[in-house]
Amino acid sequence: MIADTVAAAVAAFNAGNMELASHICLQIVQGETGDPGAHQLLSLIALEQGQLAVAREHIGCSLRQRPDHVPALVIAGKVARAEGDLGTAIVYCQQAVVLSPADFESNYLCALLILEQGDLMVAKRLFERLVDLHPRNALAWAALGSVLQQTGLAQTAITALERALALEPRLGEAWFNLGLARQDMQDMQGAAAAFLSAFELRPDYAEAAVNLGIVLQEQGKRDQAMLFYSKAYKLRPASFARIANALAASPHGKQWLDLSALRAVLAA
Repeated sequence: MIADTVAAAVAAFNAGNMELASHICLQIVQGETGDPGAHQLLSLIALEQGQLAVAREHIGCSLRQRPDHVPALVIAGKVARAEGDLGTAIVYCQQAVVLSPADFESNYLCALLILEQGDLMVAKRLFERLVDLHPRNALAWAALGSVLQQTGLAQTAITALERALALEPRLGEAWFNLGLARQDMQDMQGAAAAFLSAFELRPDYAEAAVNLGIVLQEQGKRDQAMLFYSKAYKLRPASFARIANALAASPHGKQWLDLSALRAVLAA
């Protein structure tokens, strides 16, 4: 009976009806049994709503009843990560990996957390293992490509990122990282195409617009570069310093002695 009710809550959650899913689960956990699945779903709902203390409480209740449940451990890791406690998040994810060594989500999150801690080489090894385990997963290849680019292995990064985008062409972050890797290889035309794809997929992607402006400027296409600098500035005014520096640094740019005039041009 409880399993059917939890299934109804999951169906409501998957349909985007968080209010109904939460209502069903709260009715379950207020009973004597306190079903761990209901607590798990309540934690996930609270996490999506930014209610981190509530999310931590519910996932704790769930794990006390089934401490070896891999999806619950992953959610606990996500909650700890959202709270800024990367060490605890890694512990939860490593427990999940030990219990299910081939599980994608726990391996992916563990590698991502280690990357966020700044250990590029360990993260690289973990993402390499992940693509071995899941060679058809675009996110795994995209993450590996990003790490490879950050470690200076631009050509290998390009191969990984192109593999990711062949599997899933709508990964805006992968297009952006591909642009960075091509830029590292001095392929400005290829970099421009990648940054443009990233910006078209995410029209609010100010960083992609700035980088697109930079590589267009490097190709001597200053008018086109100014168009994307303007888009970036309007999306994120904090981009101004980087735009001004790029314009001043390149032989194809322009030294603006009056920065207020440059701001006016970009804002027009």
